[in-house]
Amino acid sequence: MYSIEISYIIASQKPRELAEFYSNVSDTSISEGISSTHFVISKSHEFKIQIYCPSKNRLFLHRGMNTAVCFHRKSNLDLLEVLTEWSESLILLGAKVLEVPKLESFGAEAWMLDPDLNPFLIIVSHI
Repeated sequence: MYSIEISYIIASQKPRELAEFYSNVSDTSISEGISSTHFVISKSHEFKIQIYCPSKNRLFLHRGMNTAVCFHRKSNLDLLEVLTEWSESLILLGAKVLEVPKLESFGAEAWMLDPDLNPFLIIVSHI
């Protein structure tokens, strides 16, 4: 069995500054994330805000995708395969693929749309 973490993500061209803003708003400290441009603000284990700078290999996200819910699983299996299977199971529940699953430096990710066409992100990374 696996566990899924749920967080809120915000894409930013200035992730450190935005993380400092939300840290001050929530009176919470900032933790470093999975890269030098990724920061996590966590008031409890149940709620996290992740702020990151999108990959240099893509245009900055469309306005509707700058903020989204993120679902994150960890696995010791093939990350892209696990993510593809997960996205296929979500499609059966009514989700649509917005961007096909792909491998990134931190793991595998796929942008999807919920049944109301709201974007959300799923990520699988190594344990």
